[in-house]
This record gives sequence, C-alpha cells and structure tokens, in this order.
Amino acid sequence: MYRIGAIVPPELRRTRTNTRGALVAAAERLFVRRRSTNVSIDELCAEAGFTRGAYYSNFSSMDEVFFAAYEQHAEKLLDRLGRVRRSCSEEPGEDDALAHVARDLVEVIPPDFEWFALRVGFAGAASAGETRDTAALSALREHNERFADRLLPVLANAVQQAGFRLLGDPLEATRIIIAAHVGAVLQGPLSADPAQLRYDTVLATLRGITTVYRPNSTAAHLYALDVVRGAVVRVDPQGGEVTQVVTGGLASPDGIVVDSSERAAYVSLMGRPDGPPAGPGMEPEYTDTNGAVVRVSLDGGPVHGSEVEQIVPTGTFTTGKQLVTDPTTGMLYWCDREGKAVYRSRRDGSDVTLLVSTTGRGPTEEEERCVGVCVDPVNGYLYWTQKGPAGGGQGRIFRAGLELPVSSSAEGRGDIELLWEGLPEPIDLELNSTGRTLYWTDRGTGPHGNSLNCAAVPTPGKKGGTPTVLATGFKEAIGLALDEENRVAYVSDLSGSIRAVGLDGASDKTVTVLPGAATGIALVRCSPR
Repeated sequence: MYRIGAIVPPELRRTRTNTRGALVAAAERLFVRRRSTNVSIDELCAEAGFTRGAYYSNFSSMDEVFFAAYEQHAEKLLDRLGRVRRSCSEEPGEDDALAHVARDLVEVIPPDFEWFALRVGFAGAASAGETRDTAALSALREHNERFADRLLPVLANAVQQAGFRLLGDPLEATRIIIAAHVGAVLQGPLSADPAQLRYDTVLATLRGITTVYRPNSTAAHLYALDVVRGAVVRVDPQGGEVTQVVTGGLASPDGIVVDSSERAAYVSLMGRPDGPPAGPGMEPEYTDTNGAVVRVSLDGGPVHGSEVEQIVPTGTFTTGKQLVTDPTTGMLYWCDREGKAVYRSRRDGSDVTLLVSTTGRGPTEEEERCVGVCVDPVNGYLYWTQKGPAGGGQGRIFRAGLELPVSSSAEGRGDIELLWEGLPEPIDLELNSTGRTLYWTDRGTGPHGNSLNCAAVPTPGKKGGTPTVLATGFKEAIGLALDEENRVAYVSDLSGSIRAVGLDGASDKTVTVLPGAATGIALVRCSPR
C-alpha cells in the first residue's frame, strides 16, 4: 500500500494511466455503439475487462467518464485541425480561395454524428437538471471555451492565408463556425448529400463572418513613452520610423492619452523614484506621493517647468500607471499602483474622484496594487488589473460600475467582481469596440507570462474563461494599443521593443526598438503637422 503523497513507482503510475485510458476507450465504444451515455458502471467494466475497483480508483461518476472520453476525442479533433492549410492557387481575396478554406475544414474535421449527438444530449440533460455530476458539467462548459480558444488561431490563420479577415470579435466568429458545423452534422441524416450540406454550411458561414483584408490607408501613428528618458516619441507603425516629440523631462511617464485635435498628450507620471534600483534589471521603488497627470504639446522639444501643464498636481496620488479616456465624456481614468487605487477626473483636472481603493482588501499588500485600467461606457463598467508580486502568479482582473453605488465609498463598494485570478502579472488593459473581448499585457514569468492575452468578457456574476495567449516572448510587456480596423494589437515592453501582433494570433512582428524602456502607448489616426 502507498500512502497518499508517497512516491509512486513509475511502473505503477503507468499501470494507472493505462487502466484509465482503457476505461475511456471502452466508454467511447459503448457511447458510440448505443448513441447514448446511459451506460452502467458494470457494463463499462465488462467492456474494458476491469473490476469496479479499477473504475472507482479512476472515476467518481459516469458523467466524468463521458467528459474524459469527450475531451480525448476533442484533442484528436484539434490535432487534425492543426493540419488545415490553404492548398489552392487562387489569388488571396478571391471567393474561390475562401471556398478552399471551407473545403479543407470539411475534409479535415470528421462528421462524427454520434459524438455531436451525444454532446447535444448531454447538454440537454444538463439544462433539464438530469446530470449526476455538476463538476463534470462545469468542466465540459470550460472545455467548450478552451476548444473555441484553440480553434481561433487555426481558423484565423487559414482565413488570413486566403486573403480575408474575420469580422468583429474573432472568438465570436469561431463560436459561430463551430455552431454551424455541428448543426450541419446533426442535419446530415436528413440530407441526400450530408458532405455537401456540411461544405455549403461552412462556406456560407465563412462568407458571413469574413471580409477581404485591405489594410486601412488612413494615416495612423503610435505615440510611446520612454520611462527612462522621460520622453514621448511618435512611431510610424508601417515603417517603424521614430520621431522625437518630447525629448525628456517627464518624471517616469507611464500612461498616455493623445488628443490630435488639441495637438496634445495627457500623460500619467509615476513621479521621482525613492532611489536607484536595488539591483541590475530591477525597478526602483515609487512609494513617495509625487505622482501626477500632465498635458504636453505634440509639437516637440524638451519640457521644463512651465512647458508642462499640470492637470492633476504632483502629490495628489502616489504612482500614476495606465491612463485612458472615456470618449463619450472626455473623462480621464488612471491607476495608482503604490496608492492602491483607481481615479477619475475631467480633462482640466477638476473633480478628481477616488473610484476604487484596494487598501486592506487583498491577501497581501502587493496583491492590492492597481496597474491597468479601461472603461466600457456603453455598459457602464470599469475594469482594472491588480498585478500581484513579481513572478508570484497572483495577478487578478476586476470589474465594477463606472459610478460609485449610492451610499457607498471607494473603500467599501460592494459591486466589485473578480473576473480572473492566478494570472502571472497582468498590466495594461484594452477593451474592444463591442465590449465583448478584453485584451491585456502580462509582464510575469512562466509559460504564460511576458505575453499578450485576450478573453471573452463574462456576463455579470460570472467568472472569466481561460484566456487565449496571442503572443509571448516580451521582455516585461507593458503598453497596449488596439487597431481593430487592421486587426492588430501593438505591445511595448521594457526592452524598448514595440511589436505588432495580429488579434487572431496569426502574425507577430517587431515595429521598432526604442533606445530606452517603453511603457504606455497610444494609437492615433491623424496626419502630423
């Protein structure tokens, strides 16, 4: 006998793995043969050639067995999907090229009527409250989201190679394709030509959720902050040319909002650090209360004293991080990292309002630090990140109303929702124009750190699903700007690199590398003077 937690010999681990695999394979045979998940434990054990003891050492319910079989089946499907490639000679953007994408999908994805029917039956039983294992049902729902997340880059890449792009939210487009395919498979027995029905359905759906890819010709520029030099630069996102706008003098700039009509940029400042960094590659401490929001001209030159217009005066808060604006009101929103708060003010700096105070509300002081912020004025939401300790894997993303609830305070508001937790170290946020997909940078360590991520915004009262990692390999990713028209996200990091990443994860290139450390960035569609 082996105690729980004792070291299990490799040969015993292999035996347990083989037993579980044999039970899952036997379940799959029974489910498909009967076209039903109504299989007893004794029937499963007889099919697999094991005792009930072997079953109970691996599973606690038949719903769990079904889910394991379904997940295994889905992994095989994803493996086949990964081999989808555009195999036609038509010019990109021609309808025949999109038809080849549909044909490739139909040929690679097996019809699997029995499995899709079982899936629908399982979901139907769940909606009727007949499931025996709510944990298995929850896992199946989560797996469906992961399935869509993993299918997204495969679909987007195939569409892109054909000279098209997905319309709207890529994750929603992926879900639509899945639903169309499953529906066509289930209708197959009623059709004279099931394969043609699947092809026609997938192609018609692709035509409805794609458009020919034409890069936007409107002049666009990136404005980026160099935190070391205290500078603002303008970057041509196409050619990577860098123009110095403010050559220095800003006290640790971090967040930026550009107003081309004013020929000005609003910048949040972390202020002067307490002292030098504690060691090589480390960030200095910013505990002194000397943060500010300033306004600077985009017409260039160094800034000194009166050339910087203080919007929110130095010392109003501690450490200014990401700065964003509500386009419907012009209000400015920013996070105060060491101050553990989220603020708002008017463009002229009046009506400074503390919206969220996280002091004393986190497991540790480092987990209370607010960094990234974005707003959803249509639905009335405020989103922000609390990054947690460096390399701690304790980052979180929250949501609350844009307005403080009646008779509530920033310290005690009760409408705060925790959407994601256990993230490496989330930093800046962006919400897409539909308000349905959230993007964020992450400067943490581990396989999912130093990355650009996205996830569907959950409905009120629900937790967010597993994020999709669109790109990795950054050197402490910070700034984020979305170009939805061209389906690109621009990401800056502390090495000075600015990269352009496809919102579908299918492309990734370096636009330029600044000589200093890049923090906040903003995309502006305008022609500079």
